[in-house]
Amino acid sequence: MQTTRQLLQSLRTSLEEMDQYFHQTVSAQPDAVLNQTPQNRGWSAIQVLDHLNFYSRWYLPRLEDAFRESRKRNLAAQPYFKSGWLGGYFIRMMKPRADGSIASKMKAPSSAAPAATLDSAAVLLEFEQHLQHMNSLLKLAEKADLLHTRVTTSLSSFIRLKSGDALWFVLAHAERHFIQMKRIIGK
Repeated sequence: MQTTRQLLQSLRTSLEEMDQYFHQTVSAQPDAVLNQTPQNRGWSAIQVLDHLNFYSRWYLPRLEDAFRESRKRNLAAQPYFKSGWLGGYFIRMMKPRADGSIASKMKAPSSAAPAATLDSAAVLLEFEQHLQHMNSLLKLAEKADLLHTRVTTSLSSFIRLKSGDALWFVLAHAERHFIQMKRIIGK
């Protein structure tokens, strides 16, 4: 079990690394590089970002609602965070290993699959806005009860995760895809 402060600091560090890579490398690429499909016929870098945008559109407003609900109900931030069994499972599935490798490949649900052609500028702008929103959510999370507030998953309205697990999951999922983008872009 880790302290809530340790969890949030770890998530903040992860977000800062992604933000830096996005601004210094990804957003500096020409459209041709961003739209180039890898030889293995996987997604292009811009498709990866669009996929991440899908999940941000789903989870970020729900996380914000959960954190605000925590404050509204006067639920104090808990000093320690322990993942639920399902949240922990989802995080372990998504989180890259310490060496940067991906433990298991997964197929994205059809609803989360990006379109074949995308407006790069629009996708980049939306992703940048999501990065800013996530940063503000990490600040809200400092004063929220991450154990006793829940977030509905994108899989089903019946599956709900602790808000701390949902926050961790979103960032683990993004880390996974940033590794993929680094391979695609080659930087």
